[in-house]
Amino acid sequence: MHPTPFSDPLTELGGNPETWEWVREHVTGFEWNGAMNVVHRDEGGESFIDTLVDADCGIGMSVGGPDRRYKPFDQSFGERAAAAEALLLQGVENLGGQVDHINIDGPVKRVREGFDWEASADDPPSVDRIAEELVDYVATIRAEHGDVTPWIITNFPNWGWKGSGSVTHREWGDYYDVFPVIVEEFHARDVPLEGVMVDHPFEYGGKERLLDLQEEARSRDVKFNMIMNSAGGGGRSDVAFSRRTLEYLDELLAMGLNPDRYTIQSWYDHPQRNVPESDISTMTGLTRAVLERLGR
Repeated sequence: MHPTPFSDPLTELGGNPETWEWVREHVTGFEWNGAMNVVHRDEGGESFIDTLVDADCGIGMSVGGPDRRYKPFDQSFGERAAAAEALLLQGVENLGGQVDHINIDGPVKRVREGFDWEASADDPPSVDRIAEELVDYVATIRAEHGDVTPWIITNFPNWGWKGSGSVTHREWGDYYDVFPVIVEEFHARDVPLEGVMVDHPFEYGGKERLLDLQEEARSRDVKFNMIMNSAGGGGRSDVAFSRRTLEYLDELLAMGLNPDRYTIQSWYDHPQRNVPESDISTMTGLTRAVLERLGR
C-alpha cells in the first residue's frame, strides 16, 4: 500500500493505528514516495515506524534513482545518485526501521528526457550505459544499507512494445528494447532485481500488452507488480477512485493477469484520506477491499 500524499501519513496512520489494524496485518508492505520525507520528522516518526515493524510490515520507498539531477553522465553517475538518495533510507533507519525495497521510477526515461549532455560520453546515453549506472546505483545502496531489493517502475502506456507504438502516442521508444537490457545487466553482475512495477491506470487501452510483459518478466526470473489506480476516479472523488480501481482489478483478473504483487497507489486528487479501513473510500479501506477480493 502507498498512502495518499494529500494528508499527513504520520498523523493519520501513525497516530491512529487502531483504524487500520486489519490492513497492517495483511499487507506485505507499506511504501511512500521519498520526496514526501515523512520519516525525517521527529514528531510521531518513531511510533509510526514501530507500528510497521511490530506488524512485520515491509517498508518500501519510491525513489528517483540515477537521473538528470546527478549530471554529468559519467562513470560515477550511479554512485553520486546513491550517495544522495541514501539519506532517505537513513531517515528510516534512524527511527528504528529498515527499508527492504526501493521502487526506481523510470530510470531510462528520467535520464534521457531533458538531460544536459555537456561532458557526457554518450549523446544521448545508450540503454546499456544507463543500465550500467543503474546497477552501480543499486549496488552502492546495498553496500551501505543491507539487502535492499529494487523494483523498476515503468509508465507502460507511454512506451511502445515489440514494434507497436505507445498507447498514448508518446515517443519514449520501445520498452522491449529497454527492459531485457536492464534485467540482463542486473543478472550479469549478480545484483538482485526484484522485478518490474507497472504503472498503467484503468482508463488506458492496450491492456493486452500487460499479459505479454508479465510473461517476459517471469521468463527472465523477475517478478511482475501491478500498480492499481484510476485516473478518472482519482480526478473525481474518493468513492469514484475506489469503485473504478476495484473494477480494474476485476477486469485484470478476468483477462488472466496474475501479478506477483499489487500496489494500491494514487497520485491524483483523490482519495484524500488514508483511514479508517472500515470506509472503502479511504486508501486503507480500498486496500482491504482489494486484499479480500484476492482472498489474501
